[in-house]
Amino acid sequence: MKYTRYDVRPKRKRTKLFPLIVIIFFCVLFSYLILDGVKGINIRNNKSNIESKEKNNVRESEIEKSEIVLLQCGVFKVKDNADKILKELSATGSPFVIEDNDLYKIYYGMYKNINESEKVINTLEKSGINTSKNIIKIYYKDLSMIELAKIIEAELDIINNAMDPKIKSVKTTELKKWVSELDPINENHDAYKEVNELKEHINKLPEEVDKSKASEMNSFIYNQISKFKEKQQSK
Repeated sequence: MKYTRYDVRPKRKRTKLFPLIVIIFFCVLFSYLILDGVKGINIRNNKSNIESKEKNNVRESEIEKSEIVLLQCGVFKVKDNADKILKELSATGSPFVIEDNDLYKIYYGMYKNINESEKVINTLEKSGINTSKNIIKIYYKDLSMIELAKIIEAELDIINNAMDPKIKSVKTTELKKWVSELDPINENHDAYKEVNELKEHINKLPEEVDKSKASEMNSFIYNQISKFKEKQQSK
């Protein structure tokens, strides 16, 4: 009987332990799968966040822009001296004077890109006229910035064509039509005020402009860019 009891008891013990072992095994396996799944989600989320940040950095670094070039020909404390130089430059360019902190800055002209300005600089240097480049960058951050840049570039084309000795005057009809068809700007956009002022300015231009109108148009553009530059010095 002792042998029989000894033989039966272990069998019962194994019968009770087996389901318990199975349960423990599946609990451990289930926990592992859950933890591994959570870990996988975290890794994917972190990877997505990193990729998103990298894409945003690329966008910011590759944002398009216009570069408006101003050719400065001197700074004077006395207005009469500035006016004298202005008169001399008027023979070949569309110069204008800007008063800034009791100083008179003379600009020979404005150009819509560096390549155009370089051609003018080379011509001026041959005539013994020294200039310095001031570049104003307009980044295309929203629709207002794009329209601001493109309207200015289009008007500069009119101005600089009018300065060509072979051209008597330049018609503004197409420019006016194009500007009138541009999309309206949202009030929350960065250059809302400047763009609307530019559009109004273009609309009021005469049907044809010649060399005599160039300096006035350059001055207006400069004032618009100056306000924009002071407000948008973020890049």
